[in-house]
Amino acid sequence: MLILCTSKTLKSVAQQLINIMLKQITFLILALHAKPLCVNRNNELKESWKPFEGMEFEPFHKINKLYNKALETAFDELQKITFNKTNVLYEGIGGEILEANLDSHFAMRDSVRKDVLIKNSVKIYQMLGDDYIKNKRFDELTCSSILTGQLEVAMVVGYGNYLQEEGHFNEENNATQQELVDLTNKVLQECTSIDEFLGFDFKRRLSKFPSYNRILSSRRQMDKIFNYFVLGYDVLNLLSNPKLKLPEKSLEFVAWIFWYYREYDFPYAYEYDWKKVFDDNSFVVTHWGYLLSGQGRYKIFRKDSPLVYNYVRDNFYDAIQYGDMDLVSEFIDILREYGCNQQNDQQIRHGLSWLMTRYRKNSAGQFTWLQGNEEIVYDRLHVVWTVIGALKDHVFKSPRTNDLFYQNIQAAIKMSSDWKTISMN
Repeated sequence: MLILCTSKTLKSVAQQLINIMLKQITFLILALHAKPLCVNRNNELKESWKPFEGMEFEPFHKINKLYNKALETAFDELQKITFNKTNVLYEGIGGEILEANLDSHFAMRDSVRKDVLIKNSVKIYQMLGDDYIKNKRFDELTCSSILTGQLEVAMVVGYGNYLQEEGHFNEENNATQQELVDLTNKVLQECTSIDEFLGFDFKRRLSKFPSYNRILSSRRQMDKIFNYFVLGYDVLNLLSNPKLKLPEKSLEFVAWIFWYYREYDFPYAYEYDWKKVFDDNSFVVTHWGYLLSGQGRYKIFRKDSPLVYNYVRDNFYDAIQYGDMDLVSEFIDILREYGCNQQNDQQIRHGLSWLMTRYRKNSAGQFTWLQGNEEIVYDRLHVVWTVIGALKDHVFKSPRTNDLFYQNIQAAIKMSSDWKTISMN
């Protein structure tokens, strides 16, 4: 076969090769100048990332002997909460228990422990599904109460879709999921707009920011912006099921949350007079990270959330100094979601060393992560849930090609990143 190449064709090919080479050179330059995500030695840390004067941490090799036992204890304490039917059905936290089991298995190495978490999740899902269907709980729902009511529809139907697509359901579970989807769609048909679905005009609300003084001092403000995470995650859960018919602009709402968090002026620890507001702000930041990672199922990248990464780094030792075990655990978990671990990151080693000082014997002589001052079941659940996230190795797999949850996160990131200014239309 004879191929005729004109000078115009040759110029076009040459230009394409030049463009490819320029891109490769650009990527190489960026890689050479990019600061590493994981920082292994104290002298490599920025000043604001270093431990405070007087802070001392047990060398990691000395705590390593108890490490596996500590993780096993957190796992066992999660199971005790999970296996209590009262907790699942009558304490109003069944969805959170389901979420704690599933989140704990995300990015976990294949193991018997991971299999148990999956089996627990299926069991809890079925218990909640049976309760919702047999007790006609959907009769109390309207369009505006799907996300804000007592029924945890988004959690159950969304995670049900995940378990189904991963092949963990039997015929009974599949039938339950189909009925729950049908019941959810029946309520969604009543929705006339995304604002009715959410219960507020999201563009108007998310286009305004509070005063700096209110950011620093108002717990009510913290509750408000934390609730955006809850709503965003619920909407992503529902969007992950292609059978559900959500109102238009549901994904745009998630993108607005990403934009809002990115533009929000989160203060750093030294700016606060009241520790509790620092805690509240910090939990919003970690949950922004969890929104980007699908509660830990996907690896996250600094370019998608520079503030999350920098905030955790700059405030890491403040969290330790303040002594909030849940917050320190979430900071470690977030750093792991960027690909860091105790082998390649000093802050993670210090955080784990500090956490292990809280792993102690109770009055019965048994090791526990519970401090004895947790007033409600959810507080006990949250402690062991976050500790598992901090202690477990994170092994990320590539998302499935039909993973709508991942695709919607990426679409929302791109949509919000493309916005230079916000349009109210």
